[in-house]
Amino acid sequence: MKHNLGISLLISSICLVQIGCSSEPVVNNNNIVIKDETTTNNEKIRNDNTVQNNQVIKENSENNAPNNYYIISYSSSQYLTYDDIRYLSKEELALARNEIFARHGYTFDKAKYKNYFSSQQWYTPIGKVDMNTFSDIEKYNINFIKSYE
Repeated sequence: MKHNLGISLLISSICLVQIGCSSEPVVNNNNIVIKDETTTNNEKIRNDNTVQNNQVIKENSENNAPNNYYIISYSSSQYLTYDDIRYLSKEELALARNEIFARHGYTFDKAKYKNYFSSQQWYTPIGKVDMNTFSDIEKYNINFIKSYE
């Protein structure tokens, strides 16, 4: 138990130093679950991670995402780097890329994207979108994410 507490404190410290989040580690069946909530531009972003056998297992998925959630909340305002996407699965990368389109009101044909984005409070489908309305940052990020999918 003392070893688990040490790991918990270490992970909490790393979380606070790296991203300035508030986290609450919980030891559960010899796993440490860290619940992070970061607020950016009035958007609450939830991240649940489990540390198991010294590996962080991300638990963000479209099934447990709250309905006011962004995969990458700043993908329309900042150029992305590898560090921004390196822990995302292929599914999460596809959602992150399509979230840029969704912010412009793109109406999705594929059921998985239509269902996911329709469940987000911030999403308002308006139809097809003109890529000329996208910023240079958004165009760059779409291509950047696509290159890692």
